[in-house]
Amino acid sequence: MEQHVHLPPPDPGAAVKIQMFFGQGLIWNLEGRRGFMSIKKLEDAINVDLIGQELRVSGWIQATRKLKVQFFLDLDDGLKAGGQRLQVVLKTEDLSETLLRQLRFHSAVCVEGTLLKSTHPAQEVELEAKHIHVLSECSNDSKYPLQPKRKRLANLERGYPHFRCKTKDFSALMRIRNGLSQGIHGFLQENQFIQVQTPILTSNDCEGAGEVFQVQPVRKFYDEQEMEVPYFFQDTFLTVSGQLHLEAICNGIARVYNFSPVFRAERGRSRRHLTEFSMIEGEVAFVDDIGEIMNLIENMMKYSISHVLKHNERDIQLYTKTTRETNWDNVLLASNHKFLVMTYDEAFEVLRKNEAKLKSPPIYGKSLVVEHERFIVEHHCNHVPVFITQWPKDSKAFYSRIRTDNPDYVDAVDLLLPGIGELCGGSLREHRHDVLQNRIAELGSNAIEVRTKHRILGSFIGCLPKAPRQVQRFGLPLLLSSEELFVLLKEKVAVLLEYQDLSLKPNPDQAAEFMKYLEDSFQGQIKASHEDKIQNIKENLSTILDGKRKKALSSGKAIADIREESVFQDEISKLKPLPEDHMAVQTFIEEIWQGRSKIVPDWNFPTTSMERLRSQAFYLLWQEGFHLTDGDKFGGDFLVYNGSPQDHHARFIVVCLSKQPEDLSPNEVAAKYRLGTTVKKTVLLAFFSPNEPNQVLFQSVESSNSNLK
Repeated sequence: MEQHVHLPPPDPGAAVKIQMFFGQGLIWNLEGRRGFMSIKKLEDAINVDLIGQELRVSGWIQATRKLKVQFFLDLDDGLKAGGQRLQVVLKTEDLSETLLRQLRFHSAVCVEGTLLKSTHPAQEVELEAKHIHVLSECSNDSKYPLQPKRKRLANLERGYPHFRCKTKDFSALMRIRNGLSQGIHGFLQENQFIQVQTPILTSNDCEGAGEVFQVQPVRKFYDEQEMEVPYFFQDTFLTVSGQLHLEAICNGIARVYNFSPVFRAERGRSRRHLTEFSMIEGEVAFVDDIGEIMNLIENMMKYSISHVLKHNERDIQLYTKTTRETNWDNVLLASNHKFLVMTYDEAFEVLRKNEAKLKSPPIYGKSLVVEHERFIVEHHCNHVPVFITQWPKDSKAFYSRIRTDNPDYVDAVDLLLPGIGELCGGSLREHRHDVLQNRIAELGSNAIEVRTKHRILGSFIGCLPKAPRQVQRFGLPLLLSSEELFVLLKEKVAVLLEYQDLSLKPNPDQAAEFMKYLEDSFQGQIKASHEDKIQNIKENLSTILDGKRKKALSSGKAIADIREESVFQDEISKLKPLPEDHMAVQTFIEEIWQGRSKIVPDWNFPTTSMERLRSQAFYLLWQEGFHLTDGDKFGGDFLVYNGSPQDHHARFIVVCLSKQPEDLSPNEVAAKYRLGTTVKKTVLLAFFSPNEPNQVLFQSVESSNSNLK
């Protein structure tokens, strides 16, 4: 037998091709040794129709067995559902000691040989090797974490993420995830949805709860002065949702969706609070019945489950066998049963009647907690998925459509699944402008009134918090410039308060709800930690027993007294609960609420001549009915609009001068108007009258045939 420890250089009889695989670097594959058919996937080689053919295959060794006459190795390339392997047979006498040492667990090899019918009942074919090439030898070092036939500790692979793909359970999980993704895409494409790649970097915080990661460039590439200015000239975040972008696109394309990673800066770093995950979001136009949304969700789930069961059933069996975790019955129930439907009031009544069985009593009008959701679907609905509809309006987003038969409820829906709770949700959007405005007003957003009624636009930087656990900052609804505040005070629309953490303290109900949230979260973490420790004991029980029996032998004690069950219970009794200071949720800091606020008798603005000019110019233009925003991006002080900037382009760029226009040099005039020419805007020069020091005058500057006038 011809043996190759390393891949030989190309020769006339063997053309070598380099294939680039994303994220895996270069892999060498023999492409054309005469007489051998090159097989790209091991799955294609496990085919009785190819018996008698000479094949070339590549993969990683998953197991080896050395007998007196024959040497067997199992090849896997990670692509076959269920992790099915191809058995390769070699003659032991043909293998050198060097080659035997290199044919180790997880070494990468290329094998050429003849496909034969196997005599083993568990497999149809096997490959009788004629040539074997070791492409990449796996270390024989005992420090290699994935040793064959050795029980691994729980979560061992998490410390070696680059090796996880070589394990049965993780590779099966990746194939299941791939199958599920393909099923979701397939359903949405068949139902005429258009996929949209929404931005990962965005200035939008759609959740409005301060749960965003802010993005800044690496400091070492920028000096201190540059770092003071945001890279995109405004705060930029990792996206928490593509919903806003999809809603805008759905205004012209009736069915859109995205399937993208999202990022949440969650305070609770638990199993339910991931910082990064993939989320499916969809928007559909011209829908007037929440039942249509429910049918869409149910059909997509059943289609996706059916797709996975068809293409990845063996992977599911392999994963559940390897991890000893299964919710197979729940999957079949979701696949074969019509989803149930309950109203919020019906669900609340179920919880109220069973309040004694719950740790957290339900509060009418509030969202359901996980315990409530799981109780409803697992105990009341017998593990059949259930839609909860007709929610109280204060428990859902302000844009959820108000029901016509009861204005206290909205057309929203949550889907509850056993073992999970809420899986997804949706609502009809409120499209009636007057109803939407009234809904916003009900929520106490004075910022909207300031914008619509008083034409003070400001900059939206957040919103009122959804939950009391945002204790660091409760979110300002509007950020005002000094000139805007000057107008509000002058018109007596607002009063100025001395700020000492005004309104940051939650009310008693919010504080109580938050403390309950903390306790529930802590108890959940204690339970999860305890379960992990018990699982770890189960997986290492044989090692613990061996150690205790060896110790008993050395001390002359009877081994028979060391029983598995008693040792197991003894190890559990040694477990200590998770300390409270290890809790992954931040608690309240009382000191931030100690100050009080009072009305400021006088505001020291404006003080300088330029501040007086800017504030008076802003006020005069505001009195004329214009809308004004900041003009820094256009090289001016303000941008002036005939109406709302959402509906109109800027009419003027206002530039405030510290001297008279006639005293400006041509270069200064050009500098003041440099962006006005590009964007074809009229520049409005604002300055104090030379005769009346407190009178503001305006003079326009326009371009004509590239000349200023």
